[in-house]
Amino acid sequence: MSMNTSTRIRISALTTAMTMVLSAGAMAASTGDQTVTYTVPEMADIVISGSPGAMTITAPAAGADPAPVTDATTSWSVTSNAGTDAKKLTAALDADMATGLTLKVTVTAPDGAASSQQTLTAAGVDVVTGIDSVSETGLGIEYELTATVEAAAATSVEKTVTFTLVDAI
Repeated sequence: MSMNTSTRIRISALTTAMTMVLSAGAMAASTGDQTVTYTVPEMADIVISGSPGAMTITAPAAGADPAPVTDATTSWSVTSNAGTDAKKLTAALDADMATGLTLKVTVTAPDGAASSQQTLTAAGVDVVTGIDSVSETGLGIEYELTATVEAAAATSVEKTVTFTLVDAI
């Protein structure tokens, strides 16, 4: 079977066109590299919202102990990229409570961490442990003030509670 001249010209033209397209594509395929340098600092930040309201122990009926007073109007937020169980939250008073008075705190833990009610002292206590890489806001803080009959009368005494996010070691 022989091809006529017209068919040969068409095949030749098509072959030439395809060769040019493929050659142009091959010449356009050029690459270049860049090196991107970055830094991610350790993120270990907390924010504590305001201060709780004044807590007033009410005088009990004769023969009864004073009732505890609570306040749960404050919260905290945390951001940490330190890894699994890498951080804990501590709380400390600026000075110990007077005789007959106890101030306790319960801090809501972020996902994956643990917390329980703790008695606050100047020495400090762990209030949340096992803090992973996390970013959460609006976690509750609840204070409980208790008094015994050994507590001396006092008006508007202030205590500072310092929360610190530290390494869990």
